[in-house]
Amino acid sequence: MSNNLDGVRQRKIATLTSALMSYATLGAYGEQLIAEEYRCRGYLIVEKNRRYKEGEIDLIVMSPDKQVVFIEVKTRTTPDFGSAEAVTPAKLRRLRKVARNWLADKHKEGNRFVGVRFDVATVIIHGESNEPEIEIFQGIDHGAR
Repeated sequence: MSNNLDGVRQRKIATLTSALMSYATLGAYGEQLIAEEYRCRGYLIVEKNRRYKEGEIDLIVMSPDKQVVFIEVKTRTTPDFGSAEAVTPAKLRRLRKVARNWLADKHKEGNRFVGVRFDVATVIIHGESNEPEIEIFQGIDHGAR
């Protein structure tokens, strides 16, 4: 009986691990799609998944006019739970702290930028077709609502 329980536990752990990997893979896929979308719009991809103790920024790009854009990417399989709405004012404050750190690092390296912008990009992967729906909210100030 102990062997059977161990087998059940192993299957549950494998299922949970698979679900978590799928979630991480989904997020990475969404970030990849958004990076390509910005690239097609003429932006230069500067950095992905930049971490500081205050948090992480999914994507940092440079606009054609030398504006730095910090992008929070939200990827979902259904629109039911919201995507852009997940970027609350509190989340935006954390993103700004990370952005300040990144800008300070770049300033030390002698880099100068024309301006700074925060965007939220949402990706919804629809059902069995896996067709992505992309929406970009530019210049969010108080969260994307």
